[in-house]
Amino acid sequence: MANNQNEFNGNVEVILAIQDMATTFRESNNQDRHHETEENRVMRIQGEFRKTKPTIFSGEPNPIAAEEWLRQMKRKMDNQKVPEDVRVIVACTYLEGQAYLWWESILSNPNTQVTTWGEFETIFLDKYFPSTLRSMKAREFVNLVKGDLTIIEYEAKFEELMCFASYMILDDVAKARKFEEGLRQPILENVEFLKLSKYADVKEMAYITERSENKRILDYKNFSSGHTNKQTRFNSLSYQP
Repeated sequence: MANNQNEFNGNVEVILAIQDMATTFRESNNQDRHHETEENRVMRIQGEFRKTKPTIFSGEPNPIAAEEWLRQMKRKMDNQKVPEDVRVIVACTYLEGQAYLWWESILSNPNTQVTTWGEFETIFLDKYFPSTLRSMKAREFVNLVKGDLTIIEYEAKFEELMCFASYMILDDVAKARKFEEGLRQPILENVEFLKLSKYADVKEMAYITERSENKRILDYKNFSSGHTNKQTRFNSLSYQP
């Protein structure tokens, strides 16, 4: 019993010692950060952010890609809790080629000050996704129909353009109805009949109907082809010169 008690006390002492070491390490780390220079602070934050493997933007003439880069950058910064005062500095580290040349021109302009993330978003989108293009994308969404696209292709286009006309998609029901509007017969007829209110359910039914329709067409083609071949063989056998 005494041995067990001694062993228990020894374990407690080890645990307390580890806790003391951890506390000391944290306090030392906090003191180091308190005394670090601004340059070292920025380098530390950049190093931590680099671990998220951000993508590079080179200024390609693709407004969708530009906006996606900006969105991903903001999401990563939010997740990493990057301070507001260094967000622009960190983001511009991932500009290359024409994009970096554009940024250098901004920095050299004494009449333009970009210090906050909001200011950077505005000037970046003005350059790579101006309001005229955004309006065009919104109209493209308004007029979007499935046409000859597959359901998968239609869904991808629908979700790509949807953010440019968010005023039309107030909730999931509105999203489902707009998706339905672009479908063609007979897919539309089958989906509308069920009066589904969830976007995910409308998509799933559209997939099912498309697969069923494609199978029906394929079966008909196979049947017609087989019937034609049989008729050809019959005519060949029946013909006696």
